[in-house]
Amino acid sequence: MESNLAALTIKDEEEATALVLGRDVGFSTIEASTFNLVGRLLSNRSVNFATFKNTISTVWRPRCGVCITEVGECIYQFRFFHVVDMNRVLDGKPYSFNNHLLLLHHLQPSEILLTVPLYLSPF
Repeated sequence: MESNLAALTIKDEEEATALVLGRDVGFSTIEASTFNLVGRLLSNRSVNFATFKNTISTVWRPRCGVCITEVGECIYQFRFFHVVDMNRVLDGKPYSFNNHLLLLHHLQPSEILLTVPLYLSPF
């Protein structure tokens, strides 16, 4: 395992779409995840991020996992590791947390996370 970690390198910012591993690992490139959602919790109050993260992870139950990052006040990035998990979440919306609506948007690679308009949700 240590030899695998020693071969690990990350390309610089201009080429940040890939993670390059040494040849001993068995493959040369891992594509950056395209299974990203950005979400906004419609709330005037701040939210306990740890509680939000645990609750959403429990409700969504992604088989391959989800990485939840707080990007701004009540704005979150959800990075899924499999398209099935992401699509299941999108198909099950709307969601809420503490009686506040959670707006979700599938983030395309060309979109900038903080410029996505999150103020409308179809019911």
